[in-house]
Amino acid sequence: MLLVVSLFVVLGFSKTTHPSQLERAVKTFDTFYNQARTNNFLSGYDREIRFENNQLIYRNRHTNLPKGIHIDNSKLTLKSNGYVAPQTIIISDFQNQKTAKLIFSLGFGAYRVEK
Repeated sequence: MLLVVSLFVVLGFSKTTHPSQLERAVKTFDTFYNQARTNNFLSGYDREIRFENNQLIYRNRHTNLPKGIHIDNSKLTLKSNGYVAPQTIIISDFQNQKTAKLIFSLGFGAYRVEK
């Protein structure tokens, strides 16, 4: 009986879930954005992140988004002091018909994610 319970517990906990395309896209954006923001602050210049052809572009760096992902904005301007104008960026996963909103408020570059 103890063996059966042990197997059930081990098999139940060994199941892993893979992040969705949308979750991967939000995580990719978050990592890229934080690196660009830090780099921008250290450089002392106003710069922008562009969204083109399923890529995030900051200066000469490019990062691919997962396939099937679309971002509705064309750019996000980062000021040298960390300020980002209030706006909403919508990331869409056409395959699973889901969206995530990245909402930049008046928090000097801080944003929240709504799914």
